[in-house]
Amino acid sequence: MHDQKLDIDRRNAALDEARTLIRELHDIADGGWGDAEVDRLLADYRYKILRKQREEEELAAGADEFGSETVAAEAEEAAIGSVSFACRRNGGASKTYSPNIPGSVRRK
Repeated sequence: MHDQKLDIDRRNAALDEARTLIRELHDIADGGWGDAEVDRLLADYRYKILRKQREEEELAAGADEFGSETVAAEAEEAAIGSVSFACRRNGGASKTYSPNIPGSVRRK
């Protein structure tokens, strides 16, 4: 989160706190090997978080696509209803001709 805001001091403080928590949680000793293990676990956790964020973004994008398709279908149905109403009102015909609609009647 702090990376996106380019707040380096807060980012470093958050990473140091995460390293301390990982060291305590996994009971990792101080020293070079311990630091390497903590950094490895931290990288694993960061990877899991980023992967989860990406999955959530993909899910949200999929929901947006479905939502826009639903809105488009509803708009199309409303347009068909309006045209049908206008045709009944103007010509008294309940059906209008369209080459794309089966069963439509051509009026001359």
